[in-house]
Amino acid sequence: MCFLQAALSAQQFTVQTHPLPAGLDAFGVSTGDVNGDGAPDVALSGFSKVAVVLGDGSGGLGLPALIQPVFFGSLAQLADGNGDGNLDFWAVSALGQVRFFGDGSGGFSPGTPPGQGTGSFAIGDVNEDGMPDFVTEVGTTSVAVSLNDGAGNFGPPVTVAQATLTFSFTSLRLVDLDSDGHVDILVRGLPPFFTAILGDGTGSFDVRPTITIPDGGSSWTLLDLSGDGLPDLIVSAGTAGSERMEVWLNNGLGAFAFGWVLSAPVMSTIAAADLDADGRQDLIGLRTNNVVVAMGDGNGDFSAATFTNVPGATGLALSDFDRDGKTDILTRQYPPLSLAVLRNSLPTPLGIQSYGIGTPTCAGTITMWGSPEPAIGTTSFRIACSNAPSDCQGLLAVGSRHWSGWDPLGLGITLHLGLAVPIGTMHSDGAGAATFALPIPPLPMIAGWRLHTQSIWLGDPGLGNTCSPGLHELATSRGLTITLQP
Repeated sequence: MCFLQAALSAQQFTVQTHPLPAGLDAFGVSTGDVNGDGAPDVALSGFSKVAVVLGDGSGGLGLPALIQPVFFGSLAQLADGNGDGNLDFWAVSALGQVRFFGDGSGGFSPGTPPGQGTGSFAIGDVNEDGMPDFVTEVGTTSVAVSLNDGAGNFGPPVTVAQATLTFSFTSLRLVDLDSDGHVDILVRGLPPFFTAILGDGTGSFDVRPTITIPDGGSSWTLLDLSGDGLPDLIVSAGTAGSERMEVWLNNGLGAFAFGWVLSAPVMSTIAAADLDADGRQDLIGLRTNNVVVAMGDGNGDFSAATFTNVPGATGLALSDFDRDGKTDILTRQYPPLSLAVLRNSLPTPLGIQSYGIGTPTCAGTITMWGSPEPAIGTTSFRIACSNAPSDCQGLLAVGSRHWSGWDPLGLGITLHLGLAVPIGTMHSDGAGAATFALPIPPLPMIAGWRLHTQSIWLGDPGLGNTCSPGLHELATSRGLTITLQP
């Protein structure tokens, strides 16, 4: 195994630290817009308290807006559980689950916990009624589902998988593993094994045989590296002195087989997103007082890695905190106890200018960007979006510019284009980032032309991450003006 530890000029970060009050830790972090101002905020779950910290939309964070006591809290998450368009705060503690109802202005009130588990949990629509359900580990021996009644109340947990080995509290995932359009569950157990629990869209599940990962670590994520449209498993493996990152290929039937060893360094708390708008997923994780970013090479591997020093880095979340169109990274650091925002400082090329505010989602303002410089003959130019609802479809349109925004069709969304035509579709990743390739022809006469673009997104209310006032959960990004350079 080898990896590059040189400074990667294509991907740099500016670190902003924000001190936390004494007694407030942050083992679990999550992001979302809790007060409707379009700026991403942060939910924290720590040793003895949970809290929400408001963002200012420029990369800065304010003082905690909510502090409530918990006992060994972890796994913070923001999601709209009752369909009122406001984010709720979910966490788990050693005494059980914790839930607070959001009022849309940054205020929260205690709510009834959705289940009885004290382990990992995830929120998603398993029976396809348009409302998010709650999936959790119960104790260390089973996985259970609590169905949403349509009003944000959850029924008793129903066991869907009983383990003969111990589940490991390292985050179960809801994902379509077999491309049948239905939500499945993937959960890790101890000793290292993974179990796929395939859903049929009605709330019923088929538990597949356990897949053992030799020397598998606790760090893992899902990402399609083989290009077949199926999420593959990236997992840390090995013992001291032989650590490595492995790819296990998804066969589409609820099983994984070893594929290859990655060039990326071993990481913990792994996430993935396209950070540099090249159309390739990049790997983000933590490693010994560092945030590590390994850039995707488009061939199933990661070509280089950069290390940003963050003492005691714990927890990981991705969002565009400064709303410049580029995905940033959030983690907790200690000492001193604080939040660290790693602002993506890739330069904005000449000829790229955002305008308008669009219609925000649960993640905040959907931002737009473009890279590299839109010069004539640039075949690699891409339009990028951040803070879109995760894993959903977007439509990209081009037309005349409307600075203030309008809603000619009465859909409850803000359009920043006048006369417009669609030019293609986009699909957001798990971090809400997406790109669209727009090759610029080598025609000297088009230098100086201006293109005005905007994206329109159709979220899935069953994920609890839309929060849009628009009809059918529609939301829109900011506008983007592209001036073609000579």
